Amino acid sequence: MKSIVRHGRIRGTKIVKGVSSVTHLLFADDSLFFCQANNRNCRALNDIFQVYERSSGQMINASKSMMTSGSRIPGDQQNRLKSILGIQNKGGGGKYPCLPEQFGRKKSEMFKNITEAVRKRTSSWSSRLLSPVGKEVLLKSVAISMPVYYMSCFKIPSGVVKEITSIISSFWWEKDQDKRGIPWVAWKKLQLSKKEGGLGSRDLENFNDALLAKQDWQLLKYPSSLFTRLFKAKYYRDGSVLEAKSQRYQSFGWSYILVGLDLIKKGVCFNVGSEENIRVFQENWLPSDPLRPAEGDIISPMIVADLIRVSYGRRTWNKEYLQTLNDADRSLNYTSLLQKHMKNWYMETTSFGYGEMQP
Repeated sequence: MKSIVRHGRIRGTKIVKGVSSVTHLLFADDSLFFCQANNRNCRALNDIFQVYERSSGQMINASKSMMTSGSRIPGDQQNRLKSILGIQNKGGGGKYPCLPEQFGRKKSEMFKNITEAVRKRTSSWSSRLLSPVGKEVLLKSVAISMPVYYMSCFKIPSGVVKEITSIISSFWWEKDQDKRGIPWVAWKKLQLSKKEGGLGSRDLENFNDALLAKQDWQLLKYPSSLFTRLFKAKYYRDGSVLEAKSQRYQSFGWSYILVGLDLIKKGVCFNVGSEENIRVFQENWLPSDPLRPAEGDIISPMIVADLIRVSYGRRTWNKEYLQTLNDADRSLNYTSLLQKHMKNWYMETTSFGYGEMQP
């Protein structure tokens, strides 16, 4: 595939300037290929499939494959490209793997199948034959885990979350499939940990935010991945994802990633090493509770490296700068705080490690 792309026989999808075109994405059991909607590109792609089949002995099942094209491609051209590839199925309106490939304005309809799947699964269990422990195991391992994949990609509407919670709560309290039980305790209390008297059941709304925040953590932790490079080039080209903001024309995926960004900002802190780009008054780097930047002149260009003095190969804190911070922020003694955490920040070593975000 890469060889044919280098020779110009296939041109992939250019999503955003500054990032190379995407020609293929390989998953565990599926492969997605992108090319221009013309005869030359499709013939080159078909040649790749034939080379793969001869080399591996595995034949691509055209009846299970689908072709999706843009709305501007005429129908006769689509049929011609289908015949070249040997694929007759039209994609774009289905699901992959469990999520709809296309989104409408009504988001609640997009997630309706989640509630139906949870309702169908719980209705197949017999409450009369299950003990409370059996119910707890089924709810935690099956019912609550069913929407996890959806929640890792999208912010589930609160109405859908309430409906799923209602289905789970009803199953927990019911005596039999035809008899609805009495909810003696509010479900919010059952979501507390067992040490606090609850069942330890997940709060779906908070868990949804945590899964979305994990996507932001991937953007921070793996800057060279295709996932990060695409979003960075499109939404925060000149800064960090922590500085990214909502834009007028943005994708569904990015709008949901921004939801988890607020949670990430509350719980990450720079572990100071040799990083010279940590801004003293803008970014979390103080190991206080809660985590926060230093208080002072926000427009000041001061960086953490300014607080470190190097003399004869030994690194110590710049007491003059620290005194400036102490005078600006009376609520915190910077000198004692930084000396307390000196070992954690490699101040006693002969060289610094690289600054890194820590959860």
